[in-house]
Amino acid sequence: MDKYKAILENINNKNFEKAEKICNEIKDLENDHIALNLLGLTQVNQSKYDLAEKNFIKSSKLNRIFESPIRNLFLIYLKQKNSIKMKFFANKLINLDNKNSDYNYFLALALEFNHSYDESIKFYKKSIELNYKEKQNAFNNIGNILLRNKRPEESIRYFKQAHELDKENHHIIYNLLSNYAELRDINNLEISLNKTISEEKNQKIFNYFKAELFILKNEIEKAKEILLKNLDDIRFSIKLIRLYFQTGANESGKKLFLEINHKIDQDPNCNNFLANTYLYEGDFKNGWRYYDKRISKIVGTYNNITEWTGESLSNKKILVFSEQGLGDTIQFSKYLLPLLKISKNVTFVVQDKLINFFKKDIKGLKIKQITEIDQKNYDFKIDLGSLIKFFYKKKINGPIRLFDLVNLNKKTELVKINKSKLNVGIAWSGSFYGPGEPYRSLNLQDLEKLFSLNINFYCLQSEIRNNDYNYFKSLNITDCSNFDLFQVGEIINNLDLIISVDTSILHLASSFNKKTWGILNLYPDWRWSKFEKFNPYSSLKLFRQTKFNYWDDTINDIYSQLKYLIRQQEVHKFKIKNNK
Repeated sequence: MDKYKAILENINNKNFEKAEKICNEIKDLENDHIALNLLGLTQVNQSKYDLAEKNFIKSSKLNRIFESPIRNLFLIYLKQKNSIKMKFFANKLINLDNKNSDYNYFLALALEFNHSYDESIKFYKKSIELNYKEKQNAFNNIGNILLRNKRPEESIRYFKQAHELDKENHHIIYNLLSNYAELRDINNLEISLNKTISEEKNQKIFNYFKAELFILKNEIEKAKEILLKNLDDIRFSIKLIRLYFQTGANESGKKLFLEINHKIDQDPNCNNFLANTYLYEGDFKNGWRYYDKRISKIVGTYNNITEWTGESLSNKKILVFSEQGLGDTIQFSKYLLPLLKISKNVTFVVQDKLINFFKKDIKGLKIKQITEIDQKNYDFKIDLGSLIKFFYKKKINGPIRLFDLVNLNKKTELVKINKSKLNVGIAWSGSFYGPGEPYRSLNLQDLEKLFSLNINFYCLQSEIRNNDYNYFKSLNITDCSNFDLFQVGEIINNLDLIISVDTSILHLASSFNKKTWGILNLYPDWRWSKFEKFNPYSSLKLFRQTKFNYWDDTINDIYSQLKYLIRQQEVHKFKIKNNK
């Protein structure tokens, strides 16, 4: 071992060039797995990653149970963010020692990079059980995965545990405060902001979440004041642009966006923001470019199939899938129709909740569930969101309909429907953590004026929020929240009108060609802006909010038009009675 002593001493003293020279002077270096590994270490510390990689690989091949070069290879690929190779070498380490806490953490990290989130959490937890030396990082990473996947009630527990172990870690503090903001938990955000962070030491983080707190309290001008003072930080700029648009200050939002867009166009964390902003403004060229880089797309689905980018589909099989929500699948599935004109073999993968809505007898189109897909059977793939850009300008008005109308003539037995009155289905709020929240949803009490009308109302949404529950129970509304989506579809077909905010219910009813009134907030999703003129739902009428956080004008408009429908129904009944 004496021949390695001088190398190690020089490495420890950061004399990496000298250590490298000594390694290269070793006799029969190519057959010495220890020396090759040490040579790789000297090269890593000089940023000679290609040479280091080659020597680590040589070392590991000479002695396949020698863990050090495999570990070093993993760390190189981590630095390079090469997720595939990270996973490969992390698995090698686990195979050598599955009780090693570091190796379990490495594999968890690699799985997270590869978007295998459930497996990643499993190995993070195992590293914690094995007493990993930096448990706070494992707890923090679990929290991050859960928060990114819209599970903030679970993630908060892991951020708290991480913070208990490391109260000075800025990343953990930021994530903890972000989680309270996502929960819209004003009380705990304010308490944590004052307890966990020093305004003097961490002024940027403090100011950012102080602005977030003011937004949640609806003290918008105070939030804007903080954000304007910190525009040197891109996070503040993005937050302010969104706030400008959400509150109706569109010109200020556009101006600031044009000032900063070139600074963030290479930041993958900003792709969703850039895509949504460009698409909302009608800049479809840039919008689709960033939309194809959105987070839900890069997670990677059906990785063994080639992405379709417009090639000829003659005699080819293409798989189309949706990686977004139910509403997206319903709304954008219409773009399968022009695809069917250039491909005779299209398979569409549909979420389980929607599978029964789609027709199964359309020539050239197969409707399947995720479990039925064999990747070997397809030449190309494309996600539904990316399919739009190829066909959105084409007018879709052919005789083919994708949706089975659930037998329009069938009377539902799921709920009692009294035809002597107008029967109206309502969905006033979407998922609590869904896009556009909290602004796209209403409080149920905002609709109080509508409930004074002589109408039968039916609740079509699946969740009643806590703040709506008591008022909901005081109303005479037929509750359909316990029915599955297919049953709700049957009920929709038996109603006269659907009134909904931007949820899957709005898209479902509109796709059935049912008379539907959509309620949109001041700054809705991009699909309701310039894009809405392309192939709009023929049965959908939109009621747009005109003032931030103020619904009275919108509700008054709906109230007036409902009264008109009631009068029409009464006139119709009178004519029928007189004709008898």
